[in-house]
Amino acid sequence: MLSAPTRKVEVILRTSNLGVEVGGKTICQDFNLNIERGSRWAILGINGAGKTTLISTLAGIRAPETGSITLNDRPLGEFAPRERAMRIGLMVQDDHDEAETTVLDIALLGRLPYLEWWQMESAADEAIAIDALNAVGLKGMEVRRAATLSGGERRRLAIAALITQQAPLLMLDEPNSHLDLHQQIALLDLLCSLPDRTLVMSLHDVNLAARYCTHALLLFAGEGEGDGMGKGGACAGPIAEMLDPGVLSKLYRHPVTAHDTAAGRVFLPT
Repeated sequence: MLSAPTRKVEVILRTSNLGVEVGGKTICQDFNLNIERGSRWAILGINGAGKTTLISTLAGIRAPETGSITLNDRPLGEFAPRERAMRIGLMVQDDHDEAETTVLDIALLGRLPYLEWWQMESAADEAIAIDALNAVGLKGMEVRRAATLSGGERRRLAIAALITQQAPLLMLDEPNSHLDLHQQIALLDLLCSLPDRTLVMSLHDVNLAARYCTHALLLFAGEGEGDGMGKGGACAGPIAEMLDPGVLSKLYRHPVTAHDTAAGRVFLPT
């Protein structure tokens, strides 16, 4: 009998004995992580657990205190900023736009890594940006000043710029902030439908993580609070293993129960 072919696993981002600290607080220590191409990761934890700091470190914006990070088997620190931006797209929590900057100008920022300093965006670049704006529900708003947008519209504009960047690895810090329920679902549907993308997202809603992500990385605030699951209180694995009511109760410092519904398992505070 012929055996089934083994699925080839490609690790796009890898950490080895990673140590991350901020303000004297340990976020993770001796932490090993393999992020496979095409996987979707949720970073979960209470406010102040270090989600933003960890994402900034994984994206190469800040150096880790100890250990190493490799991107496509190459040390992350060896990439020039422009080269790194072609491979990793980062969306931060809050964006502050210049008063006269248009919506299209903001979306076109995603094309900067592909341009020489003397180049202007081409018609093809504009087409990519306009397609991204249409996808996030900002069709026809290209010439509007970005400063006049609502908080939710600005968030969708930031996602459009990230899509325009066309990086294979996307890291998003609280992508759902300022968005209503409909827009949260629509944008996560959109992000998960992008071809050949790997997603790493910090999320506050564990049920959205369960719905959209294949893996979870849990950050327990305070060193050692991972209860043996990793120094520095960090652990990671497939979503079904990580989203356990007992583990989530420790993570959020509040009792959490699981309930099976027709739409799948949901987690609620008690």
